[in-house]
Amino acid sequence: MQKPFNPRNISERLVGSLEYFLSHNDFAELYKSYNWKNDNHKTGLKDIMSLELQISRNARTEGITHEDIIKVAEWGNHDRSGARSLATPALPRRALYTRNGNTNRSLIENPASPIETLDRNTKGLGPTLLSKVLRFAMPEQYGAIDTWCVRVFGIGDGASDTKGKRWVLLYNTGQQIQRTKSTWPSEYGTWINILRYFANTLNSPHLPDCPHPPAFVEKGLREKGKWTCADVEMALFTYAKYPEYRENSSHELISFEDLTSDEDRRVIPSSEL
Repeated sequence: MQKPFNPRNISERLVGSLEYFLSHNDFAELYKSYNWKNDNHKTGLKDIMSLELQISRNARTEGITHEDIIKVAEWGNHDRSGARSLATPALPRRALYTRNGNTNRSLIENPASPIETLDRNTKGLGPTLLSKVLRFAMPEQYGAIDTWCVRVFGIGDGASDTKGKRWVLLYNTGQQIQRTKSTWPSEYGTWINILRYFANTLNSPHLPDCPHPPAFVEKGLREKGKWTCADVEMALFTYAKYPEYRENSSHELISFEDLTSDEDRRVIPSSEL
C-alpha cells in the first residue's frame, strides 16, 4: 500500500503550529471517537469501509462515476438534487493512477489537481462533497474538508466571530465553504499537505498507531497501525465537531524528542524529490 506522500510547500511557522497541536492531542483517541450517522468505532466504521471498497476500486479501474458521487452524497447528507456529471467518468482513472496502476506521482506537487478535474466535470457539487469523493477514492492520500474543519482550522465563519487556527485560508458562508479564485482549490492542496504532515509524523517510531477496525486491515484497505490522510482527517473532524476535545487538549501528550531524528519530521523541499 502506498504510504502518504511527504508534505510540500508548507511554511516553518505552520509546521510549528502543527507540531504543537500534535503534541497536545491524542490522535488515536480522536480517531476512535469519530462518529457520523452509522459510522463509529464500535460499529467498525462499516459504511465508510463499504464506500472505500467500492469507490477506491472504481478509481483504479473505470474511474469515478456519477453513481459513485451520489453514494458519497447520500452518506454525507448532501443535497444531490442538482448534482450532474458533465463527463463520463466524472474523474478518469489517469487523474489518480498511472497506466500500470501506480499512484500518479504528479499528485506529490499538485494534490489539488484531481479536485479541479472533478469540479470541471461535474455541476452542483460543493467543496465538501468534491473532497469526500477523493477521500473515498484514495484514502491513503486524501481526506475531506468540511465546514466543521474550516470553522476550527481555517479562518472561521465569515458571518460570526468564530476565529479559526488559519492553517488554511478558507472560511464558511452559511453552511458552505466559500470558494474564491485566490483560495480554491489551492487551499485544499494546503489541507492535503497538512494531512500528509500529520500522517507521516504519526507513522514515526514511538508515536501511537492508528486503531483501525480489524476489517480495514483484513480487506486490504489499511496497513495495520499506519495512518493515512483519511484517518488523520477523521481525527481532526472529531476535534473540530466536539468542543470537549478542544477543551481537553491543554497538556503536552507527546514529546518530539521521542522521534528518532529530525529526518522523521522535516518537510522535504520539492528540489529533493
